[in-house]
Amino acid sequence: MYHVGGGDEFRTVGELLAHYNNNPMVEEGSQRVVHLMNLVPSTCVPADAIDERIRLLEEIDPVTKKSGFLEEFEVVMCEEY
Repeated sequence: MYHVGGGDEFRTVGELLAHYNNNPMVEEGSQRVVHLMNLVPSTCVPADAIDERIRLLEEIDPVTKKSGFLEEFEVVMCEEY
């Protein structure tokens, strides 16, 4: 299941994108429309999957030489600025 911030849940990323393309999210404070641009693997995982998620994020990519933690952080930082 896919969701944004605990909102409506969708079976596929395509369904999620279609929904938010037709029903844009609006940032509460600024009232700006939030555009979904890049899929970032969720850091919200079921309790029974935490160990596996951490194991995956600790792996070092042989090409970039970066851990999954660093790669996710860089993607999020690019989205912020």
